Amino acid sequence: VIKSDYDKIDSIRTMQVLSDFIDIKLWGDIKPTTIASSFEKYLYTLMPSLSDSLKTPAIQNKDSLYTAIAEENNFNFEAKLKDLSEPSTMFFPGISVKSGTTLKGKFNLAPGKLFIEAFCPEANIQGTKIDELILNGDNQDDKLNFYINTNRIFLTETSSLDNSLIHAYISQDKLYLDFIWNTFLDSLNYSGDVSLIANMEKRPN
Repeated sequence: VIKSDYDKIDSIRTMQVLSDFIDIKLWGDIKPTTIASSFEKYLYTLMPSLSDSLKTPAIQNKDSLYTAIAEENNFNFEAKLKDLSEPSTMFFPGISVKSGTTLKGKFNLAPGKLFIEAFCPEANIQGTKIDELILNGDNQDDKLNFYINTNRIFLTETSSLDNSLIHAYISQDKLYLDFIWNTFLDSLNYSGDVSLIANMEKRPN
């Protein structure tokens, strides 16, 4: 079942998708056909080297861009997974996500306005069990940030990564990744920390 309230042509004030597998609700100022292009333009402010200068001119005024894309799309969203056993078996064999998984947040690409929050009580990916995954995202401090916390990732029945944290962010043509964890391997318990930086640059043909 899809329910929507149209305010004007190609603009939606509220939209709901209700099914046996997932419930989704969006409300606010929504222009569905511009969401992808707005995010692409925003991404170019963080990683200019990804843009095609022949098709996409260099962004000269970021404030004007932020204002324009926020006027097109400024909405809240919620999603809740229900029974995914049937579609998972058909389309994603070997992957299962427990019902009760939720996603919510606000889509507004102006600096400091975007946020994402997700919780998954349990997932299993090709035999690797993940217990209590929490995802947070925002665009604070001129960065696109993502934080992923897990209570425990079972590598085997007796080995696990405990209380792991991944912090990834994009800024100034760079991708930063920090991974912190505690590990329990049989009777051995230790901690680890890995940091990576990937630099993007455009080279002439």
